[in-house]
Amino acid sequence: QILTLVPPDETGEAAARRARVIHLVGILRHHAGDYADATSWYETALAMRSSLGDLGGQVETLHNMALLADSLGDPERACELYAAPIRLCREMGDDTRLARTLCSYAISAIALDRRDEAVQALEDAEAILRDGGSVRDYARYWLSRGEVAWHSGDPEAARQCWEESRARYQQLGDEHWVAVLLPKLSRVALAAHQTVRAAALIAEALGHGRASEELGLVADLLDVQAAVAAASGQAEGAARLLGAADAVYETMAAVPSPFERAERDRTAAAIEAALGVPAAAHAREAGRELPLGRAVEEALAVAEVLAKTAPTPPADDIVLTRRERDVLRLLVEGHTDREIGAALFLSHRTVATHVSNLLAKLGVPSRAAAATAAVRRGLVDELVRAFP
Repeated sequence: QILTLVPPDETGEAAARRARVIHLVGILRHHAGDYADATSWYETALAMRSSLGDLGGQVETLHNMALLADSLGDPERACELYAAPIRLCREMGDDTRLARTLCSYAISAIALDRRDEAVQALEDAEAILRDGGSVRDYARYWLSRGEVAWHSGDPEAARQCWEESRARYQQLGDEHWVAVLLPKLSRVALAAHQTVRAAALIAEALGHGRASEELGLVADLLDVQAAVAAASGQAEGAARLLGAADAVYETMAAVPSPFERAERDRTAAAIEAALGVPAAAHAREAGRELPLGRAVEEALAVAEVLAKTAPTPPADDIVLTRRERDVLRLLVEGHTDREIGAALFLSHRTVATHVSNLLAKLGVPSRAAAATAAVRRGLVDELVRAFP
């Protein structure tokens, strides 16, 4: 509708506005999983911005074209595309855009095992952000730093970084990036054999309104939940979810990243070991035929099954820090994260991290379940005596 109102002038402010609208349509198509259409819109926007000499606009569009290459499973192409906006930002002295681009570049570089380049990019970005990075800039920085930690074999550092990023995106009310972070945190939980927690994080992501509208995100969520299902003895369901993810990738004309492909191969191998090759192939093919809504329902069911069947760890095995005990007491009383932060003089981000740690230690998927578990295991009585 906006394009019908903006004259198709070849020069001037109207042309710059038209180019920006075209760039934004590319973003919308990108998030919707229509990668071919997004490519076309981005290329048109880049051509217009180049002809107008709009360097800042070129940086924006090239950055998004690189992000799209990552979405298409081609981090090598993404790294090539990032070179131009990084150079342009330095030439213009645009430190804000430079920091953002370096954070994105680090993710593509680490996906190619170019760790030194990824670390250097993050160090350069951090040096810029120290002089006044916004909440959103730091959210992106911590997300990228978590990726580097994860690919470097340090899952605990990755978890801390991603929790920090999630808290900042929650502060901004950005459902898209919160949902993007949840499968990453789920992978960390699965690596620690916390299958209930891992499945619950995927279920939480699927509950976000934006998640169902973004095919690339849905494919990732189905993949991770398939891995959780395979690890928890739900092999047939895992195969169906993997097949459903196959269908989504085909719809987008995309492939998983090299790291994700390796992860999917491990999941497929575990399924075949449990079911046998013919049965695994049959279940995976059945998953490919599932309507997307039904596939999401099956992914949610994995979390429900685990929540019902997971053994309850003895209270004696749960070791909480004093601050975690403070947070748990207030959580059981029904306070929100912001109310807990106000009572304990903690930031919202810090409270969110403590709550996440409590869910993991208690082996439960939600705040309500944590409150119930605390009462059932006698933790609340101890807290009430300690903090009347």
